[in-house]
Amino acid sequence: MTFYCINCFAELHDDGGQCPRCGAAQNLDRRDYAAKLRRALGHPIAETRRRVIFLLGEKRITDAVGDLIEILDHESDPFLVEEAATALGTIRGDQSLAALVRAARHRSFLVRARAIEALVCAGGIWRERALEIAEHDPSAMVRESARGKVE
Repeated sequence: MTFYCINCFAELHDDGGQCPRCGAAQNLDRRDYAAKLRRALGHPIAETRRRVIFLLGEKRITDAVGDLIEILDHESDPFLVEEAATALGTIRGDQSLAALVRAARHRSFLVRARAIEALVCAGGIWRERALEIAEHDPSAMVRESARGKVE
């Protein structure tokens, strides 16, 4: 089994003691659950990061909105960005939804589809904006994702 430092995510040889890179004690992590999840966004394994993004959305951790927007705007892995779009759609709020409008024009059709779905589900002006964007999208999947959520 591979262990990682709770502070810097350096690979460890066991799950106890101190990290050889940053010196952090491995058994004294007293941060709350939301803080631990937000810290884990920097984990070196993409699948772990994806699970963390999912949990941040499911738990509707509003303190993580800025982190999720950062992923939307700067992450190169489209699967992580897609998960961030889904999480922001679950959390909602004006800041989240405004970021999803940008994501509705992302280079990945998967991200665009998730952003459109989230905006349509939000309703009101967000729904109208999503439908307008999706109508002109080159991807049939994106156009269908908007239609599927409307009906």
